[in-house]
Amino acid sequence: MKSLWIAAITATALTATASPAWQTSATSQQGQAAQNSNSPNLAGTDVVAELSKTVNVKKVKLGDPVKAQVMQDVLSHGSIVIRRGTKLVGHVTEVKVRSGDDQESRLGVVFDKALLKHGEEIDFNAAIRALAPAVRIGAVDRPDAMLPPMVAPMQSSGPQPMGGGGATTRGASTSSVSSAGPVSENAATRTEVYSAAAGYGGVSADTGLISAGSRGVFGMPALHINLDAKVAGSIISSTSRNVKLDSGTQMVIQVGNQSH
Repeated sequence: MKSLWIAAITATALTATASPAWQTSATSQQGQAAQNSNSPNLAGTDVVAELSKTVNVKKVKLGDPVKAQVMQDVLSHGSIVIRRGTKLVGHVTEVKVRSGDDQESRLGVVFDKALLKHGEEIDFNAAIRALAPAVRIGAVDRPDAMLPPMVAPMQSSGPQPMGGGGATTRGASTSSVSSAGPVSENAATRTEVYSAAAGYGGVSADTGLISAGSRGVFGMPALHINLDAKVAGSIISSTSRNVKLDSGTQMVIQVGNQSH
């Protein structure tokens, strides 16, 4: 009788500790779904960034990486989800050099992800929606530390035409930006100036800084932008020269489709 009692207890314990494969799989899927639901929904969000390295249509090939740095904090439901200084990684989707028979040059780019701290990533498809020349920021142009940074809106109020555009005085800033002199290599200085000079809908005439919500090309009349629906990216084109985006080129990147 004692042996039967011990055997019964042992069987009960084994049944309680062993989980069937389908239950383990379901639990894993539920955990993954919960993790995905916690990821921020950035669809439609504008990200102000600077190109980290020159991209020249005469030197790149399909699939080459394109890297940028976020210049203003990105908010979602009142919380910062992508901090200024975050690295963005994309790739070249189309390359076309001008020729005697075809004067159009084309460069296709899509951004794939944001590299967060501690190895975390946010995967998405994001297109370049606005371009402006690099801004030269000297060390003396660092904004007053007592002034809180302004946060630009993440999303445009509606569709706007692509292509060339002019400067606007909306969102003028109290901080100054050099029109000449060396570009500051201090990333903290550059991102602070961008945040302090955040404006709306174009390029500030006072600072030359692009802002979230901008659409088109500012101060680069030879270039045009069109969306590339095939890869949820953008095509930058020119009929007067080969497309070349210098390091430091300002961009507004809009997140489209987002994967987890």
